Amino acid sequence: MTLRRIPQRLKAGRRVLTALCLGAGLSSCAGSSSVATIPIEIPFAVDQEGCQIESTFQIDEQHFYAFTLSYLFRDGNQKSDHDNRTRVWRLVGGPERDPGSHIRTELGAPLMIHLTVMRMTDHGEEALFDGDVAHPKLSSWGETLNAQLTEIQLAPGRYRFVARSTSAAPELKSVRVEFRVTRAYKGK
Repeated sequence: MTLRRIPQRLKAGRRVLTALCLGAGLSSCAGSSSVATIPIEIPFAVDQEGCQIESTFQIDEQHFYAFTLSYLFRDGNQKSDHDNRTRVWRLVGGPERDPGSHIRTELGAPLMIHLTVMRMTDHGEEALFDGDVAHPKLSSWGETLNAQLTEIQLAPGRYRFVARSTSAAPELKSVRVEFRVTRAYKGK
């Protein structure tokens, strides 16, 4: 083996190792250890009890920020799949009208999510939100179905969140779910 081939093999090995690490991070319940910026989108296996994700993130502008579960019902660039959207809508307890009474019911998803949002200071962490969200209800829909867990006004600084599924929801195993932190939509 020549010296010229060793760096090429090292580069190939590094690429394989990087791909494995990235793949493991996306498929596990662990969150990111680096400082993220908004928007944040992390896969979240809400069907598994005890699945926990977390991330440290930086806010540059004072605004309201939404912490949301997004249910994805289509793959890639395919057009909206009405049947799959309807299936996911029913699984996450989207609003429906009772055919007899015409009363609107909204069960919400069969989930219990514990969410903690903390501001990082020189003296440690200050909890801004620490609570359970039972049966998150859909708050918006379109290309995804979204259930806002909370909305918080954040000033510039560094923050951290931890989201944990505290009960199993095996019926959602077939649904791709992302935990998102985005600037909150406040209407027109």
